[in-house]
Amino acid sequence: HVLPCGVWLKSDTAASARAADKLKDFRFKLAIFDSTTAYNIFQTEETLSEFLLCVLRELKAHKDWGAVLKPKIKADYHALPRGREIMDLLDGLRAEGRLFSTEWSGSAIAAGQGADLAACYGVNTAGLLAAVFGSRAIHWDASGWKKNPIYRDPGQNMVFSELKDFKQAQGIPLKAPKYRDQI
Repeated sequence: HVLPCGVWLKSDTAASARAADKLKDFRFKLAIFDSTTAYNIFQTEETLSEFLLCVLRELKAHKDWGAVLKPKIKADYHALPRGREIMDLLDGLRAEGRLFSTEWSGSAIAAGQGADLAACYGVNTAGLLAAVFGSRAIHWDASGWKKNPIYRDPGQNMVFSELKDFKQAQGIPLKAPKYRDQI
């Protein structure tokens, strides 16, 4: 059982409709949920960079994909490893009209309901909420918390401890960035 705390569990029909409308012309719609990092926690700036580069490069490669980015905090990734590359990808996709960002205080449920799949960094509440409200969601558990109760279900297909498995989840053929090899 997962109990998200500190979040209103109510769908916002108008916000969901706005997200869906911005993504309506794309064959595949992706919601991207990041999370926080720090030097003394298991989710690091390096793995957040890997996650963002992986998802954004794949989005860029597929011209018929669109995405909404729902950041946990202000989405300024300049300070991350390869932050300039991440920001350039974000800016380019925004300029093409293929990616838009919500406010950090925006509804994760609405972002998820406007998409075909939510790609989540870590096992995070935003992705879990999107799934509770009917969206498909996959999580890259970069910290490898195998004691998470979700891992107890051998048939689960939403939490992955390996980035390569996350990328192939749900039949979405995401390609690996070379980032890990360049560290």
